[in-house]
Amino acid sequence: MRPLPPCLERGAGAGVGAPGWGAGARRRLAGWRGEALLFGLALIAYQGARAVGRGSLADALDHAHQVIAAERALGVDLEGPVQAALVGTPWLSALDWIYLAAQSVVLAGGIVLVYRASRPVYRLLRTTLLTTWMLALPVYVLYATAPPRLAGLGIADTVSASTPIALSSGSTTALFNPYAAVPSLHAGFALALGVAVFLSARSRALAVAGALWGPLVIVAVVATGNHFLIDVAAGLVLTGVGFGVGLLLRGRQALSGGRQGRRLLRADPTRGGSMIHARGPASDRALAAGEGRR
Repeated sequence: MRPLPPCLERGAGAGVGAPGWGAGARRRLAGWRGEALLFGLALIAYQGARAVGRGSLADALDHAHQVIAAERALGVDLEGPVQAALVGTPWLSALDWIYLAAQSVVLAGGIVLVYRASRPVYRLLRTTLLTTWMLALPVYVLYATAPPRLAGLGIADTVSASTPIALSSGSTTALFNPYAAVPSLHAGFALALGVAVFLSARSRALAVAGALWGPLVIVAVVATGNHFLIDVAAGLVLTGVGFGVGLLLRGRQALSGGRQGRRLLRADPTRGGSMIHARGPASDRALAAGEGRR
């Protein structure tokens, strides 16, 4: 039997059972499993902390009134006026859905997007989120705080009123802590995700979306009656600490990858869409090589 030509031998080897492809696929699968396991363990720790120290309604209301008193002393008790300005507008309905999606669909999808776009930026985001989460857990246990919509301030629960999700129902509170107003991880995580999307973006649209996501969610959590402004500030401070830890561990590599992507995008905006699927170090090397050829 005559041997196959070299080109056909390579083609046959690239199909089923090619060692290079199989090893790469296994590495990618192992990487995904490891990252999913890490976030899964963090979620288990969160649920465990909830079970141990959820706090009583009486304590949560008492702490909420302490927050209100502090805001009034500072002249920043703006939750009522912000909601009143938006009541009856389609903007408030949109903010209700943004609030619901921010910590579920958008956060999960954004993490995957950043993971695919830039491994260094993803590692910075991962460290920021997990560090912030761990810092927030003892605060939730020791300082359970009711949100404005439950604090007797005349602030409505607009999410329950305009969506099918009732935030105070037993099925909903079984999944999240209703007295975890301080700090606002909605605000903190949205800011962290927005920064990561901006740094890793390979298109102008994604860069703009990343820049706007944090401020948009901050407006949403206040307008829907789910967080005080002090909650937002506390969430941003803790996220800043988490980001600082991430910079110490991965910052130079992540910021370098983000700058390379933005320089390439400015040089040739039409390449943005095709680069979003690049993965990890290979993506960064491709960006650097592209710049070197210019």
